[in-house]
Amino acid sequence: MAMSTGRIMPARRFVPVIRSWTSSVLDRARYRGGSRDLRLDLLRGFAVFAMVADHVGGDHSYLYSVTGGNVFFVSAAEAFVFISGMVMGVVYSKAVWRDGIGAGVRMALKRAWKLYWLTVLLTLLYSAFSYRLGLPWADTVDPQDLETFVVGVLTLHRTYFLTDVLLMYTLLVLAAPAVLALVAKRQTLIVLLASWALWAAWQRWPEQVQVPWAVQDNLVFHFPAWQALFVTGIVVGCHREALGRWLSRVPALLLLTSSAGLGTGTLWFYRHEFELFGRLFPLRDPTALDAQLFSKSDLRVGRLFVFLILCTFAFTLLSLQWQPIKHALGWLLLPLGQHALTAYTVHLFIVGLVVRELPGLSYSGEPVLLTTVIQLATVLLVWAVVMFLGSISKARLAFGSPGAHRPKAAARSGACASIRSAAAAESIPRERSSGFRHHLFPVPVGLTPRASQWG
Repeated sequence: MAMSTGRIMPARRFVPVIRSWTSSVLDRARYRGGSRDLRLDLLRGFAVFAMVADHVGGDHSYLYSVTGGNVFFVSAAEAFVFISGMVMGVVYSKAVWRDGIGAGVRMALKRAWKLYWLTVLLTLLYSAFSYRLGLPWADTVDPQDLETFVVGVLTLHRTYFLTDVLLMYTLLVLAAPAVLALVAKRQTLIVLLASWALWAAWQRWPEQVQVPWAVQDNLVFHFPAWQALFVTGIVVGCHREALGRWLSRVPALLLLTSSAGLGTGTLWFYRHEFELFGRLFPLRDPTALDAQLFSKSDLRVGRLFVFLILCTFAFTLLSLQWQPIKHALGWLLLPLGQHALTAYTVHLFIVGLVVRELPGLSYSGEPVLLTTVIQLATVLLVWAVVMFLGSISKARLAFGSPGAHRPKAAARSGACASIRSAAAAESIPRERSSGFRHHLFPVPVGLTPRASQWG
């Protein structure tokens, strides 16, 4: 017995050492917080990556395994809308804490005004660009009736291919001040109930719930459906401290493993969806059932459920393994996420050029590797332009703009200035954070007494 005990004891002594080493390694990999939540930047950067790859198109690509190819249950758009709402909640709740409700509302209205002009300018420029290059979607505008098109764009009653999401985003930001004011007055429950009631009404009576109005050529991003995701994001951003405390009760590893398991089940279901529908509902059309559960334009309940699973998994994974992920992908995804609106604008024109030079990419069955290389090259080109514009912006801030007093130069740079202003409005405020060892959401410290009004 003594000899047996002597053999076992050394192994037992190593157990605490191994546990301590493992804990130390995992602890160093966690997200530590900082002046802004870089996890949101990286997630938004991944959404940009997926958007560019999917818009380039192609029958088959290795990238579709991670982007979804715009045919999966969720797309980059859900991440854009939710994160934009969450960022707005973070930014403007801070303004309300510091300066009161009126200041937050004024900031939101100024941002909506900038986005309005960006939407108008970009829609008109991109439609002219598409017509000049003879792109496949250019025929949606009648050259003989340009006046009607321009007036429709100016009044936000008309949109264009790939700029429809920007018009919806402008309307969402325009409605945000009312949401922020109600949340600041502790009416969060009323806000959520009203938002999701509008979403539910759209699912049942879409023709009767054209809020705020019907938009011509808008086939995907219907305001009554998508506003629920944006408003929920605002609420999450405003109440991130309370949510952080609540989530601290749930082990992060449990969140990660459970969401990973549900995500794996979702992938299996996606591969066998129509077969399962055929067996379970032999008298129903599987395509119609898929639309009822996962339609993108209506933001159906199945789509929201899958988004919740993937969002939980991605955010928890970044919280636990931030350092290795940042070192591997941060150079690409962080700049794209921090300048998402600029990247979105740039990608429109680059994708248009790619489609013009490779018109058969989406239809001719190009080799998988070639399509993947073209998509990656397009993403890198968008990244390079974003980095270049960022360097110019920094240089102007540091040394002043030499063309500031030249009217012609100012006119030529007007579009870029509008894009930079709108992109700056999306930035997350710099605030100290208490760290994320026990919280998945940032918990700002040193808040003013006004913070208590959020409940």
